[in-house]
Amino acid sequence: MEKSAKLSVVGAILFAIILVIINSGQEEIVFTGVTKDGAERSLDYIKDATIWLAGMQTAMLTALAFLTQDNRKIHAISGPATVVFVGAALFCAAWLITGLPSVAMRVELSRDIIDVLSAPIYSWLPNVINFEYFLTLMHWFWAAGILFFAHTLLVAFSQKRHKTIE
Repeated sequence: MEKSAKLSVVGAILFAIILVIINSGQEEIVFTGVTKDGAERSLDYIKDATIWLAGMQTAMLTALAFLTQDNRKIHAISGPATVVFVGAALFCAAWLITGLPSVAMRVELSRDIIDVLSAPIYSWLPNVINFEYFLTLMHWFWAAGILFFAHTLLVAFSQKRHKTIE
């Protein structure tokens, strides 16, 4: 493994450790929910953020496919890892987007204070598989995917390119 590739892997690991340390010291916030109007706005924010992230993830996969042209090799670990993590994030995004109408209908029927994040994506799913769960998974898969993608780019562009004369 080249020196720059080793440094980027070490940097990614250190970044992940710092994130875990920062998040472990935060206090638990008790959230009781929002009004119907707040719940509808939250669903709009979730929709917009999920569509934006799905667009970024699709662009990353397109760029990865583009990198394989011109006889350029991608890294044996970070290339496939990018596909796996970004693919998993896209899977979560698809579930979030398709689950929005179900939650929106339940928000419309509700008269109480609503916690959209703890609502199950579909009414037939257990409450453990909720919006918060999928949003968290999507963001962590996206974060891991973008780190592997950055490593793949670094390795791909640090390779010496050989021109072929025909």
